[in-house]
Amino acid sequence: MNNNKVLFDEHGRCIPIESSHPVHKISRRYFQIKPVDVNYEKIYNKINNFLDTTTSLSLEEFIEKAENIIDKLRRNDRFANILNGVGIPFFIPKRTHGDIGEELEKNYLIGLKKSFKDENPDSDFLNHCSESLSKSIIVDNNSRHNKFIEKIENETVVGYYFPALLEYSFPAVIDAIKVFPDNFYLAGGYDTCAAFIGYPNLLLNKDAYPPLLWMTGLNSNKKNIGYHIEAYGYNLTFNKRPHLGNVAEYWGHSLVII
Repeated sequence: MNNNKVLFDEHGRCIPIESSHPVHKISRRYFQIKPVDVNYEKIYNKINNFLDTTTSLSLEEFIEKAENIIDKLRRNDRFANILNGVGIPFFIPKRTHGDIGEELEKNYLIGLKKSFKDENPDSDFLNHCSESLSKSIIVDNNSRHNKFIEKIENETVVGYYFPALLEYSFPAVIDAIKVFPDNFYLAGGYDTCAAFIGYPNLLLNKDAYPPLLWMTGLNSNKKNIGYHIEAYGYNLTFNKRPHLGNVAEYWGHSLVII
């Protein structure tokens, strides 16, 4: 591996590495996320109000830890271009529940619905998964999301969510994560929801079509079916669908950096 190679392009997209799996080498950028003006206080209050109401993490600690992530990225030529894209800071409380699906269903997705409605009272957040998520979600250990979960089992975690892996198949992003340091993870459910709770309008874009964002670190108990967040008009939706190891122009995956 070339340790001097720039890994992100001028738009913040992860430049595809050599892979035998489907990925669009060049993107026409038809599906886009609007630039984000990060307001740490607003994001902190959103997560505090709708996910972690008893957090011991102060706003000042949140800002310091999040800005430390940005500073390290900015000072590394290999990673600095990721900052040309969209990034959302977040924090996640220490994990206390054993079942991922049940915890997402009863805590994180409800928190996301409340945050989205708080921001958009005339729109809806819709969970289209009619079956219970309990005992139906498996972590893909090749995504490093299992390592991320180990972190939140011990402490409150501050991270940054970057939807930088656009137009990749699931197998191609598994190849891609291997070139990154250990503090880079493919996003799953907790981190994706926390980022959206903090910034619920991430996928609302009146000027262009936004991508669908996969929770790449999670698998359904049925092969080649994954979970995702997607905008539909002015609404936001959570759903699952088959991906079959393929790539689509409107599919995106996200890196989480802590």
